[in-house]
Amino acid sequence: MQATRASGLGDAGRWQAEGLDAGLARLRPLLRAARLSLRDYGLDVHATLAGARMETLSLDGNRALVRVRYTVAGQPIEARVPLTRIDDAWYLDDILRVAEREAAKAAATPR
Repeated sequence: MQATRASGLGDAGRWQAEGLDAGLARLRPLLRAARLSLRDYGLDVHATLAGARMETLSLDGNRALVRVRYTVAGQPIEARVPLTRIDDAWYLDDILRVAEREAAKAAATPR
């Protein structure tokens, strides 16, 4: 809780006022506290990310299927992840669906 309060980003308005880069910088203490807490329970985020391996299974224009392998708390994990390329950046299909749904909700909401 102390790290959360220290970030000073308790509401969406503050995020907008700070901007993305400054907001993310303010999150560092919170993310560090979360990482250390997880490590206490045997979940080493740094080791998990450092050991992650990705392999392109298929690529068709702006669509790809990627295999992601990593280990969490000694347990191997494997996922097949569909991606879509937009403006030279790759995005998780699930994230794009959520963003599209939220954008449609916002557009339908009277102001």
